[in-house]
Amino acid sequence: MKLLKKTYVGYVRPVMKYGIAAWGTASKTNFQKIERVQNHSLRIMTGGIKSTPINSMESVTGLESLEDRSKKKIVCQYTKFQHLANHPMCKLITNNPRKRLMRKNFTASAQQIHKSLELPDLRPDTPLQSSIDWPPWNQQNQIEIVKDIDGVTSKKSMIKRELHCLTQNMLDKKYPSNYWIRAFTDGSASEAVRDGGGGVYIEWPDLSPVLKSAFQQGSTPPITRQRLKHSKRQQRCL
Repeated sequence: MKLLKKTYVGYVRPVMKYGIAAWGTASKTNFQKIERVQNHSLRIMTGGIKSTPINSMESVTGLESLEDRSKKKIVCQYTKFQHLANHPMCKLITNNPRKRLMRKNFTASAQQIHKSLELPDLRPDTPLQSSIDWPPWNQQNQIEIVKDIDGVTSKKSMIKRELHCLTQNMLDKKYPSNYWIRAFTDGSASEAVRDGGGGVYIEWPDLSPVLKSAFQQGSTPPITRQRLKHSKRQQRCL
C-alpha cells in the first residue's frame, strides 16, 4: 500500500488538485467527478470494494478528502487576497460581488467556510506593502551560485576528508568567516513523504555564539544534534 500511496500522492493527486482554490467552488456534480478518481484510488490502495466506506479508507491511508483540501485552499487564498491591497481580487472580494443562482462564488464560499470553522478574522489593520519596487530579475545584485570547487573532480573518486579540506579552503579564500555569514541547512523525511524536518547551522562573522535550530513535522524527530553536526560537514563538502 505504501508504494501505491506514494504513486498517487506524487503523480495523480497533484494533477487533480492543481488550482483547486479556483475551481473548488464548482457545482457538486462536477466536483464529484474528481472525487470519484480519489475514491477509486483509495480502493486500489486498500483493496476495498464499492461498499467499503470512503471515510474508513481515508483513515487507513491517512489521506484527507478533496472537499477538505478544497476548503483549506479556498480559505488560505481568500486570506491572502485580503492582505494584498493592490491585488485585483482584493477589490472584488471587498465589493460584495453579485450572488449566483446555481452555485456560490469564491467570496461567498470562503466566507461560509470561514464562519463554519469559527476561524479568527485575520484581516490586517494596515495592508501589507511590497518592499521591492522592481522585479527580482531586474535587480543589480544577483545571487552567485557556485557549483564547482577547485580541485574536486569527482566525489566518488575522492575521500570525504579530502573533499572537506578542499571545500574549507575555498570557503576561507572566497568567503572568509570574518566577513561572511555562513549558513548550513539540511532536511530529510522518512520515505520522502512523512516525518519531515530540517535544521539550520549559522556561523556569525563577529564570533558570537553559533546559532543552531531544528524543526520537525510528524511524530518521529528527524533532526538531532548529532545529525546537525553531520549535516554541517556534508554541506561543506558539497
